[in-house]
Amino acid sequence: MTERRKRWDRPREIELMLFVQTFADQNGYPPSTREIATELGFKSVESVHRILVSLRDRGQVSWVPNHARTLRVLNPIPASTDS
Repeated sequence: MTERRKRWDRPREIELMLFVQTFADQNGYPPSTREIATELGFKSVESVHRILVSLRDRGQVSWVPNHARTLRVLNPIPASTDS
């Protein structure tokens, strides 16, 4: 079992975390929930929010409520690790 699988059980969580990390690295700021939804093909922003809440509850991400673009990855996924 890889380190990635130990910390993130669900493939959509892994996909979301990698997107957030890559977007923030490339742009200097985190993506909005709408940008995450659009890029990853979610049907609603609420679906993204549910995953983010789950990740927050497990200490993987944080954000400031009611403030745009404050999403922070606390425990990055190594980009080169296979799932």
